[in-house]
Amino acid sequence: MHEKFKSLYLPCECGATEHTCRITRWDGEEQFSIEVGLTPILPFWDKIKVSFLFLFSKRYNCYTDTIIDKQTALELIKFLQKGLDEE
Repeated sequence: MHEKFKSLYLPCECGATEHTCRITRWDGEEQFSIEVGLTPILPFWDKIKVSFLFLFSKRYNCYTDTIIDKQTALELIKFLQKGLDEE
């Protein structure tokens, strides 16, 4: 079976599953998707407030993923490698 995409899951050091980062790449593409799922547990009315701010406020932004190209991915690798080499 031919996979159309592959994902790497990076767990948070705190152990919370909702902080897991997923990096996905698609076959034949030079872009990657980076997703961080931060889902706070809020009471019902706080969820309504957050939803309202998200929909109607220009200052309140909520991003669930970022797509990067090959060049940015190489920069990320260099950045991570430099951090590992400094240890």
